Amino acid sequence: MYVCICKGITDTHIKALVRDGASDLKSIMKNLGLASQCAKCVKQAKAIIEESSPVNTDALLQPPTTNNVNLNLQMPSTLPLRKSA
Repeated sequence: MYVCICKGITDTHIKALVRDGASDLKSIMKNLGLASQCAKCVKQAKAIIEESSPVNTDALLQPPTTNNVNLNLQMPSTLPLRKSA
């Protein structure tokens, strides 16, 4: 499918660059001349890059981290007493 009519760039061209290591729109633009004319192709090109980018499966298999979250939910042993009025 043509993504950029101005330059004759297809989804196959973009997917090939992603397979070869291009990971962002800027590198695709530099290599293919994408969006150098009318730039109407940018939205579709971004979608193709996202669809074609390899997923880091190692990160998906790791348990979520608890960055800076205090999971110690114990109640204090003594509570301050209220002064009676």
